[in-house]
Amino acid sequence: MVGAMHHAIARTVYATIRTAVAMCSTATSVTAAVARTGDASATSSERGDAIVAAVNGFAGDRLARTGNPLATTMAIVLRGRTVALDRRSLDAVFSDASPRLAVFIHGLAGNEDWWRRDAHRHYGDAEVTYGSRLHDDLG
Repeated sequence: MVGAMHHAIARTVYATIRTAVAMCSTATSVTAAVARTGDASATSSERGDAIVAAVNGFAGDRLARTGNPLATTMAIVLRGRTVALDRRSLDAVFSDASPRLAVFIHGLAGNEDWWRRDAHRHYGDAEVTYGSRLHDDLG
């Protein structure tokens, strides 16, 4: 009896999750098609980026598999812009880089905004990040 009840509940939960993923995928596809301007930053906002990160956290593989433009990939991002992975681009945006390197990789369903979460409350400056604090403290 307990096993049958467990299986029934599990089937319902997983069916609900599958439906939610499908609906989100469809909604993000429609949103991307409507909002697309050729310049991703034109429709970008901190809240919008957080939503896209959350959607990618639980449905990113599906978004990538279906070619959805909201599928994200790992990248170096500075002030909301993806940095090209070539020496000239990296030298241009990190001109004051030291030989010391710290790489931050956020957790599931996060994005680069996590590195400055609650910065204004803690430091009085919304742009303070873990990286900027390391730079200031340790060079």
